Amino acid sequence: MDLILPTSVEEFLLDDITPLYKDKKTFLDIGAYEGWYSYLAIKEMPSGSSIYGFEPIDELYKKYSDAVESWKVNLPEAQDKQFILLPYIVSDVTGESINIYTPAGRSSTTNLDCIKN
Repeated sequence: MDLILPTSVEEFLLDDITPLYKDKKTFLDIGAYEGWYSYLAIKEMPSGSSIYGFEPIDELYKKYSDAVESWKVNLPEAQDKQFILLPYIVSDVTGESINIYTPAGRSSTTNLDCIKN
């Protein structure tokens, strides 16, 4: 399997966000898209860490899933991490429909009644 890397990373955020996950055991990638932040986190997180990726849009969930599988095969630092991929949206409300806007002008409507807390 070929290594799949994110197409771009918002480099200007790295100094701000790296301390938030460096040396932590759990990372939440909410709106995972292609896994930009998951990819960065696996390099800094200790062995045995868990990365939870939430991506409700089917097309993007598939891209993220494919990327994670390629990381587990090709990146030594990913092989000792647990990846939990969830096709859900994370929100503070339930039971409503919302529009999700993605790059390139695509959008999707998602119902928020998947998980109630």
